[in-house]
Amino acid sequence: HRNDNERFYSNLSFYSYEDLVVQMKKYLYKSNRLPMQTLNWLSPIEKRKELLELKEN
Repeated sequence: HRNDNERFYSNLSFYSYEDLVVQMKKYLYKSNRLPMQTLNWLSPIEKRKELLELKEN
């Protein structure tokens, strides 16, 4: 949550609800692909894939 505050909410400026939705989608797309120390330097997308593969086995 801290990273979201620093990267997105602290700089938030939108002109309509639709603009907010577009900005949030762009941010989430980028954010979910950034490696994170807490995930052993995997991105959330990579971690999700890893967990799903474990579940299948």
